[in-house]
Amino acid sequence: MKYDYLIVGSGLYGSVFAYEANKRGKKCLVIDKRNHVGGNIYCEEIEGIHVHKYGAHIFHTSNKAVWEYVSQFAEFNNYVNSPVAARSERASMSEALTATMLAAGSQWPMTVV
Repeated sequence: MKYDYLIVGSGLYGSVFAYEANKRGKKCLVIDKRNHVGGNIYCEEIEGIHVHKYGAHIFHTSNKAVWEYVSQFAEFNNYVNSPVAARSERASMSEALTATMLAAGSQWPMTVV
C-alpha cells in the first residue's frame, strides 16, 4: 500500500496530524514503539478509574476554538488550578492554610510544587 505520510510516534502531535490528514483524504502510516496511541497522555481504565500511565497531565486553554476541537476526542474534568499561599504571624502555616481552605467553601486548593 502507498502512503502519503509516514508518522513516527502516535503521541498528541502524531495522532492529531494523522487524524487531520485523513480527513483531507491522505493516507497515513503511524508507527510507534508502544502498543497504544496517545504517547505520554495515554490513560488506562482500571476498575472504572482512568489511570494516567505516564504521570498526571492537565490540559488547559483559554482559546475557545482549541477547547472545542480537543473536546470532540475526550471528556475533560472541569479542573481549575487555584493554589493558595498564606502567611500568618500568629498561626502556623498549617493553621493558616486550614482557615483559608475552610473559608473557600467547597473549593479545596491544591499545593503547587
